[in-house]
Amino acid sequence: MSDGLTMGSIVRRSASQYPNRTAYIFEGEKITFATYNNRVNKAANALSGLGTEKGQHVAVLGQNSVRYLEVSHAAAKLGLVFGPINWRLSGTEIAFIVTDADNRILLVEAEFQPLVSEIMDELSDVTIVVYGGEVSLPGALNYEELFQAASDDEPDVEVNGSDPAVIMYTSGTTGLPKGAVLSHANVVWDSMFALTYVPPRHDDCFLLSMPMSHVSGLHTQTTTFMQRGLPVVIMRQWEPELACQLMERHRVTIAYILVTPLIQLMESGAHKRYDLTALSRVMTAAAKYTPEFVASVMAALEIENSTSCMASPRLPPSFPRPKCRPR
Repeated sequence: MSDGLTMGSIVRRSASQYPNRTAYIFEGEKITFATYNNRVNKAANALSGLGTEKGQHVAVLGQNSVRYLEVSHAAAKLGLVFGPINWRLSGTEIAFIVTDADNRILLVEAEFQPLVSEIMDELSDVTIVVYGGEVSLPGALNYEELFQAASDDEPDVEVNGSDPAVIMYTSGTTGLPKGAVLSHANVVWDSMFALTYVPPRHDDCFLLSMPMSHVSGLHTQTTTFMQRGLPVVIMRQWEPELACQLMERHRVTIAYILVTPLIQLMESGAHKRYDLTALSRVMTAAAKYTPEFVASVMAALEIENSTSCMASPRLPPSFPRPKCRPR
């Protein structure tokens, strides 16, 4: 019997509590929580059909997408350890991570097949599954065919909060990358922290621009918004003009944008060409910044609040704007 502190249990609960609400918006497609749970189940049963067993590792190489996220939750429901891989890495680095973590399956987004083709000899014991396009790698399986043939029944696997859920590889600045394992409870309590200290409002809509190969893109806010039954707009990758288009179109209220992309946004002037009046909070992290920089961003975007996930010594984690325009 699961203790409920798992990524899979959150997907199930959200589908039960908010079946008809929009969960994800990606490249024009809106997916409800009920539909998403069914997709996760089909993905899980597709992976199970490849002979996976609880505790084994599966990895994904690709850019942000609903497919990427659903595979992570599918792995969670099966008790598999999910390994996101940064698509900007070299073939040699990817091969090291896949083999070091003893991944049984590597899911590859179609456009990255040329990169994987360079390291196929090192992945002879790994099952390659291609998604998001035609298969060109010799011996690789087609994800869409596996997915369509799979049942949407709930997987019958006991998974608990103490079980490993995700393995994230470090940048390896002092040597080879090292895998850091997060349990299901780590992921759930990370979300509970966000719900407690920076809770979304009942009408919030979140822009996800962080890469899913990082915890901030994979689960930190996606899990939080799922628990509240709120929509997430997924960007395949960061681009200032597209970000502003999506924020205008979907009336995004909260956006997670790292410091360097924030600088790109300000320098591009894209924020001046779109209606971003729904935006009320920007979350940021991952680089040094000053109170002056944050204040200038808040003034330019006319937002109420900025939240830091890596606080500057000179700036508190939550930086409210003293005065904001009426909404």
